[in-house]
Amino acid sequence: MKYSNTVDSKNRSRSLVLNPAIRLHVPAQLTEHWEVENILTRSWYAFDVKNVAILIEFVEECCVADALDNLSELELASSDILKRISLFLDRSILMDPEKIKSDPLLQNMNALLEQWDRCNWREAAEYHIATQDYPFIPQTEEGYSISRNRMSDYSEAELDFDRQKSYPQAYAHHPLPDPVSFLNESECLKSTDRPMMTKLAFVLSGAFCKIGEMRPQWNGLPLLLKTSPSGGCRHPTEGYVLLLSEGEYPMGWYHISGEPPRLEFIRPSKHGTDVVRRCFPNSVERCPSEIKAVLVITSVFARNMYRYREPRTFRTVHLDAGHIAGTVEMLAEQYKLGTFVQYTMNEESVAKELDINLMEEGPMATISFYNRLES
Repeated sequence: MKYSNTVDSKNRSRSLVLNPAIRLHVPAQLTEHWEVENILTRSWYAFDVKNVAILIEFVEECCVADALDNLSELELASSDILKRISLFLDRSILMDPEKIKSDPLLQNMNALLEQWDRCNWREAAEYHIATQDYPFIPQTEEGYSISRNRMSDYSEAELDFDRQKSYPQAYAHHPLPDPVSFLNESECLKSTDRPMMTKLAFVLSGAFCKIGEMRPQWNGLPLLLKTSPSGGCRHPTEGYVLLLSEGEYPMGWYHISGEPPRLEFIRPSKHGTDVVRRCFPNSVERCPSEIKAVLVITSVFARNMYRYREPRTFRTVHLDAGHIAGTVEMLAEQYKLGTFVQYTMNEESVAKELDINLMEEGPMATISFYNRLES
């Protein structure tokens, strides 16, 4: 069926509807224009408020004649409104309802949104749709060659030296056990009867510290190998632990250094319980026993993005954080420690505690540790 992109006084009875791929974004502080986005074609338009008013009339299927009546206070002549509607049709901002039903791209989009909405993943779904035709490098020998050449070009422009954070000026540095010591069954069994913070040190070392390295095929420092996998050995994940009771280590915040394996004491905290309530309220409410320590898993975005300069690279930082969280849970089980994983927190408060910029390093998850014997 052929659909006309012209609306005039002769076909006012025609029904139209807003393209389901269209998103309306309110004006930013420094502009009066609305942004109209088509997530399928990645097209953006700047609309004034009168054009937006016309679009809103068609959020649900509407007859053109009815829309003209509703827009009578817009201070635009009917002929002008019809011209604008015709332009919106030409740009597929407005569409015939039957055309939407016959468009396979729109139908696939609607099906995907409906499916992902069940998991409350609307924003992720829309990002997925907008990037679904990106020309990713194929997993072939030719693709690997393209990847190596790209990395060589990247490292010529900017050296690939970012492997981990380090705090050489920390208040203190406490060595961690050998990161593969958990593979020694007798060592593990002996550790279950040790103080909680000693067992925690084994867990953190096994999850975050270096077990090997690999020389890259471009200009950069050796890539770190750890017990959890990471795309391209980028390991964007960092770990910080808040200790809530005095023992082998003072109370406060520690950064987990992967190489050398150690805890870096970066901030004392005599009121750790208050910090936990402010930063991790859901963990306090839901953890089955008194929290003894909290691990914060963050991601340094640029470290991952250095190699994967693609629109979906944001997904891999979540995979990395999930692998680390799973490794921590398994190790804690081995050492008879209770864990409670939580993916929500007061991010602003956490960033202030850790002195990090949320645009550069984002909190991804927290794991609360408790003594299982008390639960």
